[in-house]
Amino acid sequence: LFRTACCTMANVRDWRGDELSLTSFYYSIPRVTRTWLTAATLFTLACGLGFVPFGAVLLDWDRVLRKYEIWRPLTASFLLGPLGLNFLFDLVFLYRFSKSLETGVFMGSSAEYTWMLVVIEFFLCLASMVLVPLPILGRCLMMAIMHVWSRKFPRERVHVFVFAVPAAYLSFALLAINTLLAGRLDIPGIVGVLSGHLFYFLDAIYPSLHGHQRAGITKTPSWMYRLFGERPRNQPRNQRNEITQPRSASILSQIRGHHWGTGQRLGSAEDIDS
Repeated sequence: LFRTACCTMANVRDWRGDELSLTSFYYSIPRVTRTWLTAATLFTLACGLGFVPFGAVLLDWDRVLRKYEIWRPLTASFLLGPLGLNFLFDLVFLYRFSKSLETGVFMGSSAEYTWMLVVIEFFLCLASMVLVPLPILGRCLMMAIMHVWSRKFPRERVHVFVFAVPAAYLSFALLAINTLLAGRLDIPGIVGVLSGHLFYFLDAIYPSLHGHQRAGITKTPSWMYRLFGERPRNQPRNQRNEITQPRSASILSQIRGHHWGTGQRLGSAEDIDS
């Protein structure tokens, strides 16, 4: 009975009655985004439900440097914070913008996209050591990815609650909303946006200046290509034809494009985007 229930849950039908596999949908996600999304979900759920103590995975530089708990920067980057509605929205943001970057700007190159995450993670770790303690890096990394996406697709329009804002101002709009809801500055979000903008500047703006080449830190090393079994691309990222998103792209557009079954419509999907 358990096996039958699992098989039933693993398959759904769209509005035309065609059977869709959740497994097929899962493996259709680019592999770096899929790995990050899976790790973020499992780590956050495990800590939120009490299976793993938060104290064992939070970023604590004193324990990293003195007790050699070197896994903490990595595990902290998989944590999105406490369970709740914000956790679900963060998963949607991660899926939407990470997938768009990996398949669009990075043209499916797992080596290049992973290296971008490594560089931004380095910026976040440096900021947590020098500027402000950041025990959880998952949301910082998500905000950094969102900001890079907004720089790459500045003319798109994204729905945040009931407002439609240009993508160029998306990260700033979310920072303002989080600050108003929490009643204090969204420090992790600010650090994430700054880290993402620093990567974007070194990767796209600095090389375009007269007499300068691509900054070495953002150039994917050859060993990273060998690790993923890929070959370096001759065309720089800032000269590639990026995949254009819909003119009125909403946060849930990627998920909304996959039919999970029939049901009663409660309202416009754009009204619940955030």
